[in-house]
Amino acid sequence: NLPARSRLQYGTTTAYGHETVASDRFHAIHLHHLRDLQGGTTYHYRLVATNGLTSLQGEDQTFTTQPAAPTVTTLPATDIGLHSATLHATVNPSGYNSTVCFEWAVGYITNFHYGVLTGVTNLPATNADCAISITLTNLFPRWPCVFRVVATNRAGASVNVAWGEDRTFKTLSATPTVTTLAATNVQFTSATLNATVNPNAGYTGAWFEWGVDTNYGHATALTNFNETRDTAIFMPVTGLDFNQTYHFRAVATN
Repeated sequence: NLPARSRLQYGTTTAYGHETVASDRFHAIHLHHLRDLQGGTTYHYRLVATNGLTSLQGEDQTFTTQPAAPTVTTLPATDIGLHSATLHATVNPSGYNSTVCFEWAVGYITNFHYGVLTGVTNLPATNADCAISITLTNLFPRWPCVFRVVATNRAGASVNVAWGEDRTFKTLSATPTVTTLAATNVQFTSATLNATVNPNAGYTGAWFEWGVDTNYGHATALTNFNETRDTAIFMPVTGLDFNQTYHFRAVATN
């Protein structure tokens, strides 16, 4: 019950192996801050105190640190196609059984809310980096997507969650498919040009080129649309010459 100088011996066994620097003043209450401990680990410790006359060792006590959270890294997506992409990450479970998934959403990184989770991958208790890959399917062309990896481990009642950094990708653009159809409603000085266009889920503009030869030389107004199926387009042209053969074709771009 007298003031004393003290140091703390600690370690993962009763052999301790580590100790703090002895206090340079006499205290009745002894506080020692330990750093660089391992997560989820039981430590033994005891106080060694001296008042200048005698030195005493306290009883062995234990404490268990909180488990370390997994360490995660979100990697760039690969195999990006029209309707799919593969997400990648590395996860270190930090010595505990862990579960891993990806959060993802459609939208740019400055304007999105994660709302979709991929399937869960279970990792064994290890301290090694594990490669994780999951393929997203049923996407649409030209979708901007954002994603990140999420890992969770558990030790008893303690749960740790780690989120990776955000990554983005954009699915590829699909080339529109175009079929020029026969002209209809052909009159002395006018006709209606026809075609079908499938934008393949991309924002698409379509028009007709026409003229007296395959250099065309004229173009109709632009029609804009966004569909995933064949869509009929038609455009009347006027001011044609009587008894003149005309060439035309449909053109689409996205």
